[in-house]
Amino acid sequence: MVSFKQKLLRKRGIFTDILEAENIRGFAGTEYYFQKTEGKTLSDCIHSHTFFEFVYVLSGACLHVKNGRRESLQPGDLSVILPGQPHCFLSQKARTDIMAMSVRAEEVRRFFALYGLCGFKDSPAFSLTAAKKEVFDEQCGRTAAIGEDAAHLRMLFNQMFLFCVQAGIAEKESLPFAFSAMLDRMQSLELCAEGVEAFVRISGYSHSQLCRLTKKYFDMTPTEYVNRLRMNHAYRLIVGTDADYAAICQTVGFESTSYFSKLVKETFGCSAARLRKKAKEPHKTV
Repeated sequence: MVSFKQKLLRKRGIFTDILEAENIRGFAGTEYYFQKTEGKTLSDCIHSHTFFEFVYVLSGACLHVKNGRRESLQPGDLSVILPGQPHCFLSQKARTDIMAMSVRAEEVRRFFALYGLCGFKDSPAFSLTAAKKEVFDEQCGRTAAIGEDAAHLRMLFNQMFLFCVQAGIAEKESLPFAFSAMLDRMQSLELCAEGVEAFVRISGYSHSQLCRLTKKYFDMTPTEYVNRLRMNHAYRLIVGTDADYAAICQTVGFESTSYFSKLVKETFGCSAARLRKKAKEPHKTV
């Protein structure tokens, strides 16, 4: 129960609720919580949370306040709310449709590690290009139609994360220059498929030195790091082509189809066949 004093402080912008993932039902058993407002009014109470929140405007417009700074959000705008940042929605137009993706801080940190980043800057919202907006709107609509499917939520977040990196709001980890340049090269499918041998060869380090570096900066072994990169390529081939799963397994560098299947399920929460099927499902109509 919110007291009269708390309500008064809220109006003055002093009191903020702190929302924790553990206390939100939508987070139960998952790293992600997806919401699509479809015209519903968003919270005008100042609050913060222990997780990251990504707010994307599909249609309409709203006035958002983040860390005391006003943002007039229009269709195609994406705003990132960092853990601990107070924010609220002051107003919104009728029939405004907003997608809000909440992500546990530990999951976001795993993505930072994978891409050699240390965090997001406290930045204003940025706009997607018309082409990116068209594709991303479709992805948001499909995710809303399918529901809380772990594979699609992870895919949607991965896309938003890349948008943030491309917009320049992610800060790079302070990595040795040669190591950072080598990580950029390792993103290629050819080197990923070759595996740890390529990782060692292009790095110029011994295997033990490489192990120390990946452990220090990413808390992963070289094999774990390469497998994460391979799964990124595998996802694109699974949902973007009709290639046989055994062929995809070989293309991204795995010899064992059973091990490949195990990693796909661990990474995306379902089998490759289910992942492809869900990606091709049409929107459900109301």
